[in-house]
Amino acid sequence: MDLIRREKKMGAAAVAEARKRTGRPKAAAPRRKAIASYKTSVEYAEWFDALLEHVRRESGVTSFSASALIEKAISEFAKSEGIDPSPKR
Repeated sequence: MDLIRREKKMGAAAVAEARKRTGRPKAAAPRRKAIASYKTSVEYAEWFDALLEHVRRESGVTSFSASALIEKAISEFAKSEGIDPSPKR
């Protein structure tokens, strides 16, 4: 239904109120923030997928995610560098 027809049917005030409500609702908790994103070669992506499958197989946790693998690697690297453990995500 186009805007003009909606205004006649709903009234201008109702249309203005409907416009206010569009978009994503405000979250109660703070939103999350992406900290890194990068593109890579197909070969590297295949290597990463193989590593992820290996970790899943060895740990027995088939739902082990790529982000959990990256988080674990970063955490272990930080520990080896003498950096305090990361806070909860």
